[in-house]
Amino acid sequence: LWDVLLAALHRRLAAAENTQQQEQQQQAGNESATSTPAAAEAVSDVARAVLLLAQGVHYFRGSRVEDYAPLITKCNNLVSLLQQLHHEQQQQVGQPQIQLQLLQQQPEEHEYTAADFTGLSFSHATLQLVLGIILGHTKEVGASKGVSALRGPTAKWSTLFTSSSIPDTELLGFIQGLIVPPSTAAVAELFAPQLLGGLGRFIINSQPADAAAQSSVKCGQALAMLVAACELLRPGVTAVGVGLPLLLTAQPGGPDLAAAVLQLAAAWVPGSTANATMVSCSRQQLLYCWAGLQLLPHASVKASQAVEVCRQVLIQCNGALAALSEQPGSRSSSDSSTVGTADLLQLRGMALTMLSQLLPAVAPVQLPAVAADVLNWLKQYRHLDYATVSATAAVLEALRVLLQHPQGFAAATAAA
Repeated sequence: LWDVLLAALHRRLAAAENTQQQEQQQQAGNESATSTPAAAEAVSDVARAVLLLAQGVHYFRGSRVEDYAPLITKCNNLVSLLQQLHHEQQQQVGQPQIQLQLLQQQPEEHEYTAADFTGLSFSHATLQLVLGIILGHTKEVGASKGVSALRGPTAKWSTLFTSSSIPDTELLGFIQGLIVPPSTAAVAELFAPQLLGGLGRFIINSQPADAAAQSSVKCGQALAMLVAACELLRPGVTAVGVGLPLLLTAQPGGPDLAAAVLQLAAAWVPGSTANATMVSCSRQQLLYCWAGLQLLPHASVKASQAVEVCRQVLIQCNGALAALSEQPGSRSSSDSSTVGTADLLQLRGMALTMLSQLLPAVAPVQLPAVAADVLNWLKQYRHLDYATVSATAAVLEALRVLLQHPQGFAAATAAA
């Protein structure tokens, strides 16, 4: 079966190269000539053959693969041809709009139909083959020799994250496949700097204030993936100022990405009360801030900087909630694009939770005062939503751990 699939792909690649050579000869004396339909269709034939091969590789995560060596060799060849063939396919006027056919989280359960092979881009098919080979190595069983066997090929595949030949939606889909099950932390580590840099491009270049912009939509998707990637690569990290923050290792643009994340969290301002139920800022801006807070341990070099950002967000939320509480019917917002009480409570809960994780190592002596303020606020406004109760419990638990230090609270704070 694998010999047949690889042979079919080889024939179609040869046909595409021959068609391209003939076209170049015809254009040699005519500089105004453009790509012909035959050249673009030849590349589409290659894309269909690649996706068919990827389908076989994805079946139960490579359980039917007999030898990965020829597949990896062919994949390296396809990656090297990506820019050339993608350009050939996109040059043809009237080419069908490329549709992203994302595989499910369990690719072996994906039922392929003709739609998967219609309007198919060469770049998408190549990414699916690369992803199938990678996921097939999550376990050392059968033909797979484990993730460590991929360290050689990944040097060539890392160029996929910066290739101009890959549309944004396809790159985001590929990255998603690397950070959600059945992928593992070991797989994500193979591409960690390039993966983070690929996501960072969407965040750094976005304009959060323009909620309707396509770049803003991609920024939101990239932020969600960045949170998931950081949790996968560095689970449970709360210490700041110890070692190099993960986002600074992103390639390219690590420092720019870390600065952009800090800006998203620190620059959020709810504004004044617009009416009885809403605050004059978009829910998207609040979500950006919410994601930025979660990424603080991975972006901040100084722990005091992360603590200050959390404090400012907490102050802003408290002020906005106090203003809304004075208005009748201020419990929720019926407008999906604006911020209501429930949204502010969620953000406030996240800021408090991050403070409970950061303060014990940075300024534990401040924890009693923070705990007192939290309890007084809860008594005054009586918000018993999950975010508020959970964050309050996190602060009290952090204080309890300090108070139970074998040598007492003073020794614990001195040690920190």
